[in-house]
Amino acid sequence: MLSYPKSEYGLIQFEFPKHLQKLKWINCFQFQSDSIDPIILNRQSRSIKYDNYYTMDININLVSTLKSLYWINTTENHTQLLSEILVNNSELNSLVVSFYRRIPIPFLQISNCTSLAKLTLLDAEFSRFFNIEKSMKFPYIKVLDTQSSSLDNIESINVLIHNCPNLEKLKYFSFPGCEDYLIKYINILSKIKSFYINASYYVPSFQIPVLPVSTLERLEIRSRYPIKFDFKLFNNIKLLKIVKNVRSTEYMSNWDNGPNYKELKGWRMIKYSNSILYWKI
Repeated sequence: MLSYPKSEYGLIQFEFPKHLQKLKWINCFQFQSDSIDPIILNRQSRSIKYDNYYTMDININLVSTLKSLYWINTTENHTQLLSEILVNNSELNSLVVSFYRRIPIPFLQISNCTSLAKLTLLDAEFSRFFNIEKSMKFPYIKVLDTQSSSLDNIESINVLIHNCPNLEKLKYFSFPGCEDYLIKYINILSKIKSFYINASYYVPSFQIPVLPVSTLERLEIRSRYPIKFDFKLFNNIKLLKIVKNVRSTEYMSNWDNGPNYKELKGWRMIKYSNSILYWKI
């Protein structure tokens, strides 16, 4: 939130440092005030009159050195700002962006960011369906984090994953019937090394067929309770070396008393207070 006092000389526009490398933008607005007292400004910001409340007016075009951007917005005006930032910052490496109601995400500009290696899609409150063209490719993205719990977005996220041919790390959420998607990603992503699955609300069955061409080396599943795996199935993934089951919330009971196995042929296990680690020997 940017507040500024009324002045006969007008508003002095806020400017970012020219060599700014990291920016975190969360619903940034500005308002005009009669006071310069910080306490009064803070109080006014909590009870703003809408006729005196604007999208923050910033000269973002002067910034061209960003490497990391965290962007949450709830208005279409901010979407235009985001598009300008993506165009002007050719060295941007990491982007976190939310989808809110029907406010569009500028996927075209994202696909043209040749330095963008990591993309995170946040599932904002009241999020709705977002669309992405099947012809749009994202060859530069190597790490994709899809934190969505909306079933409306499954097909769009599926298109996005398919259009990231060079993915090395994928973070995904599970839902009833997701097993076919999970197996498909493990099999068709030719450079995938690490796969993280959020199974807090649904634990997939992990009926894994033989996948001789899979490049997957690490599988991590976050769940509320410890999962007992059938490691004969994991042997179907030739290069898989590590399986980790992590507690998804700190409010659950201690995980020291996790699942017991009569034997783990070719695998070893170690239990921690909030996770269980398995590794192939």
